[in-house]
Amino acid sequence: AVAREGTLSAAARKIRVDQSTLSRRLTALEAAAGARLFERTTHGTRLTQAGRAVLEVAEAMELNVAELERKVGRR
Repeated sequence: AVAREGTLSAAARKIRVDQSTLSRRLTALEAAAGARLFERTTHGTRLTQAGRAVLEVAEAMELNVAELERKVGRR
């Protein structure tokens, strides 16, 4: 959501969580990944190279989950 919306506040609204919660989750994700995923500025956020790689894999996983749900009849 952060990558798509461009700011933490817009992403938080989109996924219906507090901005502080989203910020903590993002920090935890970056810690787990061992890399900064976003460059944060006063004007928003921008994916780093590592962030783009994670997003690419996450989007592929999202498509795979949707395909699996179709195959097992959940959609």
